Amino acid sequence: MSVHSTSSASAASISTTMSSSTVAIGAATLCIALPYLSSLLGSLTAAQRIALAVLVYLALSARSQHRSSKRFQVQPPASADRHSHHHSEPATNVSLRTVHPSRTRSSWPSTSATQGSTTAQQALVPRKDGTVAEKVEFVRSEQCPQLADACYLDAAAAPPFPTGLVQAVAEDVSSKLLSNPHSKSPSAIATADHITATRMRVMHELFGIRDTHNWHLVFTAGTTASLKLVAESIDWASLQSSSDPHARFSYLRQSHTSVVGMRDLAARAGVSSSTFSEEDADAVAGQAGLVALPLQCNATGRRYFDLMKRICRTKADGSLVLLDAASYLSSSTRLYLSQLHADELPDMVAFSFYKIFGYPTGIGGLLVKASAAPHLGGKTYFGGGTVDAILAESAWTKPRREFEARFEDGTVNVHGILAVNRALDYYAQSFGAWDARREYVAGLSDKLVSALTGLRHGNGNAVVRMYRDADVRAEGFGPIVNFNLLTATGAIVPPQEVDRLASISNIHMRMGRHCNPGFVTTHLGIPALRLQQEYAEGAGCDDAGDAALEGGLVSASVRASLCLLNTEEDVERLVGFVARFFLSPHPAPTLAPSVQAQRGLQRRFELASITVYPIKSCAGQELARGEAWQLTPHGLQFDREWIVMNLANGKTLSQKRFPKMALIRPRIDTHTRQLVITIAGTSSRFAVSFDDDGQYSDSKGQATQVCGAEIWPRAHTSPALRSMLSELLGVSCTLARQASGISRHSKLPTATSKVPLIFSNESPFLLINSASVARVGEWMHAAAHPGTEDLASDSGYSSASHSTDPTPTSAQAASFRANFMISSADGKEGKDAFVEDGLSRVVIGGKHVFGVLGECRRCQMVCVDQKTGQVKPQTLKTLARWRRNARGRIIFGSHLAWLPDLAPSAAAPDEANQVWVGMDVIAS
Repeated sequence: MSVHSTSSASAASISTTMSSSTVAIGAATLCIALPYLSSLLGSLTAAQRIALAVLVYLALSARSQHRSSKRFQVQPPASADRHSHHHSEPATNVSLRTVHPSRTRSSWPSTSATQGSTTAQQALVPRKDGTVAEKVEFVRSEQCPQLADACYLDAAAAPPFPTGLVQAVAEDVSSKLLSNPHSKSPSAIATADHITATRMRVMHELFGIRDTHNWHLVFTAGTTASLKLVAESIDWASLQSSSDPHARFSYLRQSHTSVVGMRDLAARAGVSSSTFSEEDADAVAGQAGLVALPLQCNATGRRYFDLMKRICRTKADGSLVLLDAASYLSSSTRLYLSQLHADELPDMVAFSFYKIFGYPTGIGGLLVKASAAPHLGGKTYFGGGTVDAILAESAWTKPRREFEARFEDGTVNVHGILAVNRALDYYAQSFGAWDARREYVAGLSDKLVSALTGLRHGNGNAVVRMYRDADVRAEGFGPIVNFNLLTATGAIVPPQEVDRLASISNIHMRMGRHCNPGFVTTHLGIPALRLQQEYAEGAGCDDAGDAALEGGLVSASVRASLCLLNTEEDVERLVGFVARFFLSPHPAPTLAPSVQAQRGLQRRFELASITVYPIKSCAGQELARGEAWQLTPHGLQFDREWIVMNLANGKTLSQKRFPKMALIRPRIDTHTRQLVITIAGTSSRFAVSFDDDGQYSDSKGQATQVCGAEIWPRAHTSPALRSMLSELLGVSCTLARQASGISRHSKLPTATSKVPLIFSNESPFLLINSASVARVGEWMHAAAHPGTEDLASDSGYSSASHSTDPTPTSAQAASFRANFMISSADGKEGKDAFVEDGLSRVVIGGKHVFGVLGECRRCQMVCVDQKTGQVKPQTLKTLARWRRNARGRIIFGSHLAWLPDLAPSAAAPDEANQVWVGMDVIAS
């Protein structure tokens, strides 16, 4: 026990002893005095007794109220930033404690309301003298266990947060008696005072507003809610002028979708909308209406501070400028409006607190200049705490007079607001002044940009294409780096390939279109019509990274965004990742090693194994030697005819998200005509009849997509089956089967005719070569070394599913989930590794002709151990280093289509459409 703990315990013991003695002495005195008090009271008149009782009651009541009010007193303000500015900022003393991850909950301090925060304040704040970098390292090591083995570079989405911040908030809210601020009890009044104090502090510290009476701060659920509130409440008629009677809504083309979405509400009010670029921003200067723009582009990090000032200076009378500051504000950057001239100030600023501190979510703000407030008179809903008076019998409503009260529907997020106050304290005390924090993060960003820009292939070509305006200096960007990777020939590596590898390397970045359609059309150069076409083909914002790369263009990119909790090691890890998997050191570009077949040259193999996958993304059923199976144009009979469907949204579940699906072991019983489903390691079993359509829902149910194509599966209605699958996967799900005939077809460019599919991704059949599997295993064995770099605890799957076995992992044929595996007929497999890359036709048993549709692109699913459901990322990492095609895609195996019309006429009728293990295979 520490000296501090011992002294505290001793003090507590002494205090308890003194309290007990006081109570004993008081009791003895009262016993002695009772006869005298009784005699005194007996000599008083009735009126005198009543007067004495009133006096005693008032005295006790005053003391009680005094003790109660002490619990709600705001602590004396602490200076939030003494280094950057000369004024003090209202702050409440924070109670923080550094808690090591190994400590148990029982070691936490008591949060009794009567216990002051000063004791915890001294112990909880992770104080560290020195540079910001040293303070960050200290906080990460003491209070960021979630970053122990992760490289988190997605702060623009949501920055991580230290455990001490959460503990500080927990101590704060649990030590106060909080109530609904709309009430009038002492606790309600104190709660309202806390909200007001935080409101003032945010305006003062985050925005540098000295005259807070000239501004209003409305607490909302976040930036999107703030923008929606403006669009719903703005009185467009009040913005019209004699020179321009038609109000408009204009927004910068590189705006977040939250801003773009405001145009629909404007259209409902009869107001037209249009976009503008930085170059033609002067065109909106004389327009009446609302102009919206981001202070920082969430996709590229480009800052529009000068553009904002220019628009504010030249705006028309009566028009408003709305600023989206969600991407700009962070724990290292604030918007100090006091540094701007009066004519450069925006009228409204929307922002989110979780973008700044990481915690809590669900709380944001809308900052409104007092002069702009009258233009938000179009709000129509008033109820609950937003009304001063209302009648039920008639349409008579009187909204609250205070601006904030009229716009904060319902009870505000009291705990979130108090958390904001604690977050300001925590970051100031843990990391120091705002300016020092800003310089630290800017330095990391500069290093990342410089390092990525300097990466070159062996032939001198760039490895990284960065999406930044060349004529803008580095200080014109925030800590966001948006890029795509290039092959040695200059082709763009599909962003989804980069994202997959980053995920299994425990590097967290953002891949896609970043909720910014203007960025896609301007920086990526994708025409709007093509985006519409990609959507029609099933490539929306979330899965655009694997869209076709026609003309060297791609409609998605990769974004790395930094924050205060990042370090130089994070930068080095990302750069090392890019160099390891995407940099070609050779002077001449090289393709994936393959054996190119000479024209007319044939190779003989044996059909070593056949696997049927009745349920998509679940375990396969490997056929026994000599067991015949039927062929169909859409694959092996019963292959991928069922899916596991999410009952909440109709989506198809996949091993990429649910690796435990490998433990679902379906088996086709052709004799009983049943699909028998078991769960590995359990006694669970369920049989589904092929011929009983009554097992499925009558309606088509919810639409889902497989590789962009819309399908309408019918859900199985058995509660027992649903329970069995849901308990395993942790999501409400069931078995589903296609409702009608086959409507999907392969989209592979080599499929000259329509190749039918049910639930298969790209082709009816997939073939691999055992010699190729062995070669991958050799590469994995050669690359194996002590340590855990290739055994990251998080690869995009649940960390509980990962293998902790430090031994090298061998390639497993089952991981590639092929229908056919061929092996060398003469037993000399070494020379046949990757021979499948150069094939165009495969003939099985001398009668079944298959055309080769192309290479199979690989994803995270090859990392799932099909026996245990554990994730072992070495497989995909090895393929990424050795098996890439000219477009940068990771490949292994070949897609096939059955061509029954080309079968030799001599085939026996009873065996015409059957295959079995051991058949001869001729490949050419």
